[in-house]
Amino acid sequence: PNFSPYEIASKDNGHVVVHRKAMRGLQKVRDKFGEALAINSAYRTPEHNKNVGGSPKSQHVEGLAFDIALRGGTITETQAMGDRIEELAIAAGFTAIGRYHSFIHIDMRPPKEDGSLYYWDMR
Repeated sequence: PNFSPYEIASKDNGHVVVHRKAMRGLQKVRDKFGEALAINSAYRTPEHNKNVGGSPKSQHVEGLAFDIALRGGTITETQAMGDRIEELAIAAGFTAIGRYHSFIHIDMRPPKEDGSLYYWDMR
C-alpha cells in the first residue's frame, strides 16, 4: 500500500520484477518504521545493473533487493535510521544487509547454510 510500481521499477525501461515475499517484507519494514521510506533502487534489468556497476549476481536483477535512502540532518541521525531499518529488515525476513553512507541495501537471497546473515559495511 505504501509503494508505487514507479518506485520499484528499473530506472532504464520501467519494467517491474519483484518477488511477493520481498515486497511483503519491505511493507513490514515500512509499517514498523512508521514513516515513508525512499527507495533508491529496487528491480534492475541486467543491462541497467551492468551500467550502474552492480554485481553480476545482484539480487536487484532477481527482484529480491531494495536500496533505502538514509536521511537525517546529522551523521548520527542517518546512522540511527540505518540501525532501525536494519533491525526491522532482519525481523521481516531479509537475509542480507549492506550498509553504505547514504543508503541501506536489504535483500532476500537464499540464506546461508548456517542460517547467518549476509552483511557488509561500506561506510
